[in-house]
Amino acid sequence: MNSLEGVFSEVHFSKLSRLYELDLSLNKHLQLNVSPDWIPPFFLQSLGLQNCKMGFQFPKWLKTQNNLSHIDISNSGISQSIPTWFKNFSTHLSLVNISNNQINGPIAINDYSATRVLEIVDLSSNHFYGSVPNSLFKVGALFLSKNNFSSLSYICNVSDEYYLRILDISDNQLTGELPNCFLKLKDLRALILSNNKLSGEIPGFIGQLLAFPIGFFLIILFKKAKKRLFKTRQVQQTNQASKNGDILSIWNYDGKIAFEDIIKATEDFDIRYCIGTGGYGSVYRAQLPSGKIVALKKLHNSEAEKLSFRKSFENEVETLTKIRHRNIIRLYGFCLSKQSMFLIYEYMERGSLFSVLSNDLEVVELDWCKRINIIKGIACALSYMHYDCTPPIVHRDITTTNILLNSEFEAFVSDYGTARLLDPDSSNQTMISGTYGYIAPDNRPSPPRNRLIEDDIVLIAMLGFACLNAKPNCRPTTLTYIDIFLISNA
Repeated sequence: MNSLEGVFSEVHFSKLSRLYELDLSLNKHLQLNVSPDWIPPFFLQSLGLQNCKMGFQFPKWLKTQNNLSHIDISNSGISQSIPTWFKNFSTHLSLVNISNNQINGPIAINDYSATRVLEIVDLSSNHFYGSVPNSLFKVGALFLSKNNFSSLSYICNVSDEYYLRILDISDNQLTGELPNCFLKLKDLRALILSNNKLSGEIPGFIGQLLAFPIGFFLIILFKKAKKRLFKTRQVQQTNQASKNGDILSIWNYDGKIAFEDIIKATEDFDIRYCIGTGGYGSVYRAQLPSGKIVALKKLHNSEAEKLSFRKSFENEVETLTKIRHRNIIRLYGFCLSKQSMFLIYEYMERGSLFSVLSNDLEVVELDWCKRINIIKGIACALSYMHYDCTPPIVHRDITTTNILLNSEFEAFVSDYGTARLLDPDSSNQTMISGTYGYIAPDNRPSPPRNRLIEDDIVLIAMLGFACLNAKPNCRPTTLTYIDIFLISNA
């Protein structure tokens, strides 16, 4: 990624007759300015103009590039409807990304003669509405999220010979019930319909479409499709991972994070990048090629090899993907394979609340206003989990080590559902899940189930006292904690 500025004109390309790949992506201050009648001296196979300034129209010179296999002109300011000459690309084209533009109206390419070569079409984050042309159901993956589609009735007009495998039509205006016509799409493996206005019961055919538990829509095939938008050279490795039963799903960065980037950024999880270690794994700091810094929570190898932990890991990820709150740490993705299991989180510059309270220099910055805001943030996060999630979610281990702070001392609840990673086959039934001084209330002996939410409120109060004193020996011991709560619940 560069930060080029200025204007590219016809003169810059006049002698590039052998050019077959042009990628000027992610140069938001770069403008491509050529005349409408310009005929390039080259014939491109791949074009990347993501985030470049192109004006409101599709570049007319594109219609001379009949050999294109990849087109990425996302987030380039286009508002013109898709021109009819786009159909001329169908012979070689395998990827089209026109997402994050301002295109308004129906998808006017009804006569598009797509072939099996076309793998990915991304029209998300525009203003498309109306029906989706039948021809687009011939592609491998179709991304239509964040548009204005209001109906799925056109699915019933689709021929059963189409082989669409991924359909993402989330964040639209869909209403009513799901039509059973989805059964015509026999190859469909990922169907994403979140954030719409659908009603009625979940049709029985949904179970026939999914090979993974409900909620695991980000399966290996979905990862492969999104990753191909920017990592076309890693397809063979992705296919091999699929054969091995591995899952790598990373989102929110337009597929720019790859497994190889993470391994390289941490030098295969070298201890130099480790910023913390717990009972089930270690946390690493990783700077990606884009410059973005993320936190990686990697399970210890001894735990990752257990089948029971693998199942718990899957359940953990499924739940974490449903949580969205400003005071809950953001999950960017995960890796589940035979060699490695890790979660990819938003990176918090200040680290844990415990580390700040234990640091003589940083604790000076943590004035009373910041401390109160920390408590308020945690309370809001737990309120969201308790009352806005269905079914309610209980954290089980609110501690100063599980509260992370960003550069502005804003609080984020992390390590949600750690108890889900406890080995269910363990014979040690006396082991209590939690942290010294903050024993999880629903894991103490004989916990009353109807007191979980109230107990979490008590934990918030205990956390408030911890803000006043960082020394563990000044907090209640585990035994004291258990005695107090067993008596109060008697």
